Amino acid sequence: MREFKFRFWDKHRKRISTISTIDLHNKCVIGGPCYDTYAMSDVVIMQFIGLQDIEGTDICEGDLLKYVHSDKVFEVVYFDGGFNLIEAKGNPHISLWTLLPWCIVVGNIYENTELLVKEEK
Repeated sequence: MREFKFRFWDKHRKRISTISTIDLHNKCVIGGPCYDTYAMSDVVIMQFIGLQDIEGTDICEGDLLKYVHSDKVFEVVYFDGGFNLIEAKGNPHISLWTLLPWCIVVGNIYENTELLVKEEK
């Protein structure tokens, strides 16, 4: 059975934390190092995609993956009914399965924005 895990980006504290509970009734999440309560409007929830990179690191939505055979960096997104990759330099999406065997997690879209800068033409 697939494991469901989530993490969140705290918009105010500017950090990523794990989620222990998602409370849909009260529109909040419980998590972080002290199991604090956060309003849904104060966080961005990211889902574990059920796969790991070549080093065994869990991959979540919003992660940035580096293709080991080049300097290309891809963002993990949920698109068209599944998880896909979009090249951080602005090129069209690629199937996750195409490159996953040769990718490592190098960061995420919130803490590593420098990896998302589009190339000048």
